[in-house]
Amino acid sequence: MTPPRTIARRVVIATALCALIGFFAAPLVARTMAGRGDVIWLQEPLAEYLWRTYEGARCGAAPASWSMVMKHGARSYAYDAVTLTSLNPAAPALDRSVWERVTRGPRRMAYQPRGATLSSESVVVFRATDRGPCAIVQTTWPAQSVRSVIEAWLPLGLVLAVVAAAAVGFFALALPLMRVERRRAALQRHLADLSHDLKTPIASLHLALEQAIHGNRDPDVGPLLGAAMNDAVYLSALTANLRLATEMREGWNPGASAIGADLTDVVDRVVTRARLAARPRGVEIDVAVPDAAIATACDPIAAEQAVSNIVDNAITHGERGGHVAVMLESSPDGFTLTVADDGPGVPPDELPRLGERMFRTDDARQRDASGRGLGLAITHEVCKRCGWQLAFERESPRGLRVTIRGARR
Repeated sequence: MTPPRTIARRVVIATALCALIGFFAAPLVARTMAGRGDVIWLQEPLAEYLWRTYEGARCGAAPASWSMVMKHGARSYAYDAVTLTSLNPAAPALDRSVWERVTRGPRRMAYQPRGATLSSESVVVFRATDRGPCAIVQTTWPAQSVRSVIEAWLPLGLVLAVVAAAAVGFFALALPLMRVERRRAALQRHLADLSHDLKTPIASLHLALEQAIHGNRDPDVGPLLGAAMNDAVYLSALTANLRLATEMREGWNPGASAIGADLTDVVDRVVTRARLAARPRGVEIDVAVPDAAIATACDPIAAEQAVSNIVDNAITHGERGGHVAVMLESSPDGFTLTVADDGPGVPPDELPRLGERMFRTDDARQRDASGRGLGLAITHEVCKRCGWQLAFERESPRGLRVTIRGARR
């Protein structure tokens, strides 16, 4: 994949080059189009409006003296449609070839450049009316200076430069981002499919290891089976978290699920499963839940995974032979779920970072090299989307207390 710094450098260079090309090409494009007469029809409505509103009346009142001076030395004179001459003695002769193009064509205006150099002049003939001394208007542009050319084409050059730069910048940024987005979407779909495919064999492995542990009588094999069970529990949690993370990354909101979760039932299922993982470590789990159901506005699978991540974390990072307490309390308008362990806890300066993606405490890295802090990050995101509050507190003298508070459904 192309590094972002390389992409940015290419965008800047391409944008600058296209801006320069657009700026310097503007006069050539405009002069070429004008020479072919491609844009003369754009000026015809303006000429008709000016003549009908202003200049027609002035010319009709004094055709022998009427003329109009425009920018860069251009001057217009009026001519009779029959004699093809002007009553103004200062007027040059009417360009008959351009006038014949007006009479033969569908439009009332024709343009004739006098060459491609700055020292040449150009002529525009406009048929203002059908008869009279002001029927034809001829405008002549004398030889242009370099300054006049720059003043004439500078606005168009700037416009083309901005348009070219914007277009190149957009496509130069959009195309790499589209490729990155496609790769990201494909990776997410792959992770979702992979986690789904691994779910069944890992569950079968978990069940087989549980049966092997219960039936084992060899003290040398017991630790190996316990380690294998820990790995199976870790793989099961990892695949579930990956699938949940992928779904939420694609926009799924567990808090908007039509099926709410009963936290009493969720805690019972989590603790039943967690006791199997806690047994090889000699960890006892104490649980206290109310008799009545506690309905919440959160998807059951997401809620169970969020709670499971906290309990699994307490078992994994607590002391061997220690205790984990899981307490679910109900109130008239909400609930409080607390998971506490008697492990080494977390330093105060690292408490605010718990729940960040890919963050693990230094002590957790030393005691367990596996894992990347994904579980607590998933729990944090589920709580956020379900409207719950997640808090971490250091117990005294040791241990970690994790609390989830939320509203009842």
